[in-house]
Amino acid sequence: MQSIQALQHVPLIQKLMELRHELDFHQAKRVTQRRRQPNYGVMPGQVTPEMQTFIDEFLAFHRAEGKWAGQQLKAIRPSTANLWRQALLRMWGYRLKHDPVPPQNEACPELLTVFPVKTKYRQAKTYAELKLVEVDAREAADETMEWVYRYIGWLRQERQVSRTVEANVYCVLIAVAKFLHHGETDSLKARDYQDIPVIQALRAACKKGTRSVVKTAGSIDESKKWLEWPEFLQLVQQLKQECQTHYRHGSRRSDSSIAASVQRYLIAAFFAYLAPDRQRTYRELEVGRTLCKGHLKQGQFTPDEQGTWWLHLEPDDYKTGETYGTQWQEVPAELVPHLEDWLNRWRDVFKPQHKLVFTQKNGKPYPNSGSFGSVLQQAARRLTGKAVTPHMLRHMLITHLKLNGASDAVMGSLAEAMHHSEEMQRRVYDRRCPQQRTQLAQKVVLDLAQGKPLSRSATGRPVTVEALWEDFKQLSPEEQRQIRELLLSQGSV
Repeated sequence: MQSIQALQHVPLIQKLMELRHELDFHQAKRVTQRRRQPNYGVMPGQVTPEMQTFIDEFLAFHRAEGKWAGQQLKAIRPSTANLWRQALLRMWGYRLKHDPVPPQNEACPELLTVFPVKTKYRQAKTYAELKLVEVDAREAADETMEWVYRYIGWLRQERQVSRTVEANVYCVLIAVAKFLHHGETDSLKARDYQDIPVIQALRAACKKGTRSVVKTAGSIDESKKWLEWPEFLQLVQQLKQECQTHYRHGSRRSDSSIAASVQRYLIAAFFAYLAPDRQRTYRELEVGRTLCKGHLKQGQFTPDEQGTWWLHLEPDDYKTGETYGTQWQEVPAELVPHLEDWLNRWRDVFKPQHKLVFTQKNGKPYPNSGSFGSVLQQAARRLTGKAVTPHMLRHMLITHLKLNGASDAVMGSLAEAMHHSEEMQRRVYDRRCPQQRTQLAQKVVLDLAQGKPLSRSATGRPVTVEALWEDFKQLSPEEQRQIRELLLSQGSV
């Protein structure tokens, strides 16, 4: 039987593929109108020995925490290492194929100009020589930024990349600069390479790019990925109903299809019944380590098979762990039956070769966010027509709560549970349009103009029994009597 790759060269197949791209139903599946473009990076077969040596040493530096002089950083994850490797190949591809200023070393094109800052400072004997070192260091940084700006400009014009992609380019270049200057930073005088001018320049450009992420419209049509939060909860219930073991006409479903349904529901339910964390938390769930059963009392956990299920995250288990530290979160009772059914029965259908909770059908763990997120994305597209992603759920919940007037206390607690700052919540995750953001203020001003008292949503006071009692005591005796009569007439007192 001919392979799919071989059939793609048949003229009839090529014509059918072209027609498929022109059909409306095919285009509707994409969330962007931007055309896919060919890879401009250095291909695997084109990697020179010099490039491979650089990649190996660069990644070894960033993955071997504390083993290099002047390292000053934490070890990166394997998934990050792979992304950085691909980024290096793209940068080299640009320098070799598209940069109007060709590199001096085509075997391994230079990505920045290295300047031995600490060495030069130590060699300087006069004040004038010290000032000259500063000038030379700045010139080296400027030389680096010249090609970086050419690269960013080319990405914008020829590849129509988002500001997020630009910020990621700067982050990788900063990592390269740290590697090449690890022996030239003075950790006693400056933390995190603050004494290296090229890193200062790259950070400034990266910060500017990051700030513009939320100000710039991307190429993705988010309406094709967006559900209102009640719509997402309805989707979760539909996925729960799909966990049935038999079809409507009575015949039994295969074990693999049942297992796939149970896992699909659980993944969606974790995002629905817990404050939606980043997908990595659920993708890397492991029984006995980040998913534990037992009792938690005064910060002390005791394993117990008769206890309750808990999510347990140490600082290395999630993105902002250094800020928020060890986290414990109880798994809602609603999820427990399906979770235990999955762990004790259906997970084994896929014969997993690892200890993680969720698994691919081939028994291997989900290798990255894309493969894990596609489980939810494909289900949402099938049932709602929207390509919802796990990360979009964070935006959806925060926006829903903001639109429904959630208090500052609720939003602050949610930020803590979702492991990001309230500033990040406001600046990035809140997707209300300007009119929605100012709606409450407009109502308050109108109420004041009409002589109406401020509502609770305007004063920010929570609706509690205590607050209502305090309000009741502020009323006149006649107003209190009228309220009592009203309650008595309703049978409430």
